[in-house]
Amino acid sequence: VVYEWWEPFLFFPLIFKSSCLFILSLRNQTMRMSGGLFMNGGSGRIQVIVVLVLVIIVVLLLREQSSHTKMIVELTRRIEQSETLPGKKNLNDDVNADVGDELNNGQPKRYVPDGFIPVNIDNCAKGMDAKVTMCKLDYQAYHNSPHTFPMQKVLIQHSCSKNNVITVTMRDIIQDDQHFIDPAGIIFHESRVGSTLSANLLAVDPENLVHSEANAPATIALHCSLPRKEKVEFLRTVMRAMSNSNTHRRMFFKMQSVNSLSIDIYREAFPDTPWIYLFRNPIDVLQSNLKLGSSLAPCMRSATAPTPAHMDVMKSLGLDANELTPEEHCAVHITALSKSALEEMSKDNSNGVPVNYQVLLRSLKNRIFPFHFGYSPGPDVLLKQEIEEKEYSKSKDTNHKFVEDSQAKRNSASGKVKAAASTIAMETFDKLVKVAIDYISAVPEKRDSPPTRIPLGVGQQKSATPRIDVREIQSKKFPWYFDPTGKSPYYPKEKTVVSRYLPYPELVPLKDILDTWNPDDPKIPNIPKMINGSLEVLDYSNPREKKRAELLRLHEVPFKLYNIPFIQETVKKWADDEYLYSRYGDNLLTVTKAETNHFRFFFPPAADYQSDYKKPTQNLKMTFREFFDKAKEAEVAPIDSPHWYLQINSIGSSEWIYQDMHEWKPKYSFWFHEPEKNNGINCRFGARGISASNHYDGGRNFIAMLRGSKRYIIAPPDQCPNMHLYSERHPEARHSKGDWGNMDFEQFPDYLKAKAINIVLKAGEVLYLPSYWFHHIISNTVSIQCNTRSGLAIRGARDIRDCEDKNN
Repeated sequence: VVYEWWEPFLFFPLIFKSSCLFILSLRNQTMRMSGGLFMNGGSGRIQVIVVLVLVIIVVLLLREQSSHTKMIVELTRRIEQSETLPGKKNLNDDVNADVGDELNNGQPKRYVPDGFIPVNIDNCAKGMDAKVTMCKLDYQAYHNSPHTFPMQKVLIQHSCSKNNVITVTMRDIIQDDQHFIDPAGIIFHESRVGSTLSANLLAVDPENLVHSEANAPATIALHCSLPRKEKVEFLRTVMRAMSNSNTHRRMFFKMQSVNSLSIDIYREAFPDTPWIYLFRNPIDVLQSNLKLGSSLAPCMRSATAPTPAHMDVMKSLGLDANELTPEEHCAVHITALSKSALEEMSKDNSNGVPVNYQVLLRSLKNRIFPFHFGYSPGPDVLLKQEIEEKEYSKSKDTNHKFVEDSQAKRNSASGKVKAAASTIAMETFDKLVKVAIDYISAVPEKRDSPPTRIPLGVGQQKSATPRIDVREIQSKKFPWYFDPTGKSPYYPKEKTVVSRYLPYPELVPLKDILDTWNPDDPKIPNIPKMINGSLEVLDYSNPREKKRAELLRLHEVPFKLYNIPFIQETVKKWADDEYLYSRYGDNLLTVTKAETNHFRFFFPPAADYQSDYKKPTQNLKMTFREFFDKAKEAEVAPIDSPHWYLQINSIGSSEWIYQDMHEWKPKYSFWFHEPEKNNGINCRFGARGISASNHYDGGRNFIAMLRGSKRYIIAPPDQCPNMHLYSERHPEARHSKGDWGNMDFEQFPDYLKAKAINIVLKAGEVLYLPSYWFHHIISNTVSIQCNTRSGLAIRGARDIRDCEDKNN
């Protein structure tokens, strides 16, 4: 009601200001008239004329507003009484439902005309009698230029004139609920982290109904004094009503940042709706918030009335709210938002994913949109998105372009900003980074061209790229190929042997291994114990030796296997180049190239965080035949010449691998301790001399050599303190520093204390490498090696955790 009465002043700010000045002017003129108004001659008469003109303007406005108010009241009454407006068709004709009739051609009657969505809630404590202001927004203008209308309030100002605003009750909306849909995705965020850009990229698609910081849901979630159950139902009803459009196919929400404190309410209302939480380096966030001064900073709004979440953060850090600087208040605020998001992500079936601003566009386009939200735009929309991402997301015009300024923010940050970010917000930021990396590691990037969409109707999310349910990723389950036929685990639980583990095999000093056989020399020397080291070598086809292998595996002790029928069959097949060529044909594959034989793995999103990091490899596209020709050329090429490396997974276009490696289909068996945690078969095609730097992996790992041979230098997790690992935030995390082919023991002295085992794995053999074991790998020849993992072990986990905590 207040909004409707004051609308002229909201839409004509100059007139509103003039009207206020009129009151003051009238007071001054009255005082002057009492002392002789015309003593100042012409100047006084001009002022009187101005006052009279203003009086006329205000009277006209009030008359217009009176007419407008009567129109709104009449419109609302007639909708409620199923009448039509004078001179117009029934408002519901657009949706083929005659208001007042229970059915129209078999369809339920409509209480809310198509296209009208809730924009404001008046006193939600009234429940079903609460008044809801509905407006028909100009979504065509929004789709054409989302950055011109970055928030829904701007679109409301543009759209909601007296001719397209109605008022209904919650009861009316509930009557129409069957016509509405759930959101396809919700965006929560810190402040100044690219959330508006994310919404704009969705909004350029005319099939997407996008609500950017809508007032109605926030009013319910943050300010509605209803019991929890009623509030959730209220929120669900209003948000579903915001899908009231026959011209859109799916609906997305970008919430105000403070809504991140209420993610639990939104999740309860829509438990199956995927959501994301956008975050950023806290220094950047504080700089962006405080650039206009502490009095205007969004992060300072909670300073005078901190929520319980803010109080919890301050209590955990021993801070006094009355003594905090503006920088510290802001750091507390973003930490409270992020902790709320992290807490919801940690719950069962959370369906939430954190997204780092540093890799925002790449994450949205390659993972979040296609796999999390189940939304794959067509080529025309992709082009619009590329244009939109160049605009400043809140420019409200076309002249303000986006400029990346993260580094500039960090460079200009004051000592107070850096200190507040470091001592208050950085720990939570690091946790978000880790969860984000875990998600990226589990979900492949969408690299192919998006398929052409098939119209599916409002709210349907099916596409040629199916949505990956993040709830399965969060529980570490990858069910694509899991065969659950065995209901009982093949192996006993590892915890039954924790107190009595078998000892590790004998280790020798790492320096002795490197001095005896330099890793840059791929030729296998004739030296005792260089082939098998101290590992047990067991015959898989011998029942007694297979039982021994099962025992070693249960105790997380490495061993080698041979005489494995399905492996031997695959070795024969894959020795034939033409067989492999026929499997891959002329399909283009992603091949990794290094300028030398040293292949240093790095994590691309983490590399993007560090502007000074030089990526050690690059990806190229070529056919399998082209790649294999280059791999063969390395047989006679110098070791320090360029080398190529190919990695393929059995999930997707290379599913045929399961036909040859049929015993590695996940199910409870000798090969799988926890088959539900398997993520396919990884096959690696290498060339002579390729050296993969020392690192550890988490999963229990069976490694089969199918062609050629590879050298492995392996070490147990308790050697971690001697391995000179990069920190967790480095692009090469989990990997060792230094060149093992030319080791500098003065720079890396802990290597002198390290111990390891050297082995060579030949075609037809399988190595069991337990969880967290370090391994440095060298290809002796053109080689093909496939491996499959099965969950995490207990043994070694504490060694790695303690080591990394110290390292970081």
